[in-house]
Amino acid sequence: MLALTTPYQTIFHRWPASLKVVMLLTFTTGLMLIQTQMLLLCAVGLPFCLIASQGRRYLWFSLKLLRPLWPFVAIILIWHFYMADLQSGLSIILKLAAAFTFANLVTTTTSLADFSALIEKAMAPFDGNGAQGKKLGLMIALTLRFIPVFIERASLLRLAHRARSTKHGTWRIIFPLALSALDDAEHVSEALNARGGAAPR
Repeated sequence: MLALTTPYQTIFHRWPASLKVVMLLTFTTGLMLIQTQMLLLCAVGLPFCLIASQGRRYLWFSLKLLRPLWPFVAIILIWHFYMADLQSGLSIILKLAAAFTFANLVTTTTSLADFSALIEKAMAPFDGNGAQGKKLGLMIALTLRFIPVFIERASLLRLAHRARSTKHGTWRIIFPLALSALDDAEHVSEALNARGGAAPR
């Protein structure tokens, strides 16, 4: 669910972030209570129907976001096949797919500023001057923003290593990747400090 916002406008962009987050929490809680596979299939179909209702381009964009699920699906199937309990494995996969798809629907149609503002509001009763809520919201927003960038940079470093060396091993890019992450963190920190950082309003 760590996707950036979608470039395609949907009706869900106009929905409040609080409503979408409450819907996500309710949906995922309900998934844990469902036991029959027929109901699970209906639950999987719900987010896909919502996504498909916004057009073919957004549907294709959302389907591509499901690619990281395949390794987990394979591991779950292999393990439950070994344990001779494929029914339980299929139930887990259906719940995972439904939760992952609904989460992507929420994250791709909600801006990071809306997420940050929502966290600040949720923290307001426990935070007198608003500093901690602002820090937490900023931290989560930056995490959601930079993880896709971090993954893309790792992919570019891997390609650069393959072009310059016949040796295999992704461990060789760990050190330059860590240095680039620290460099980005320093630049972001300086930019935030120049704009007031997470100081109370």
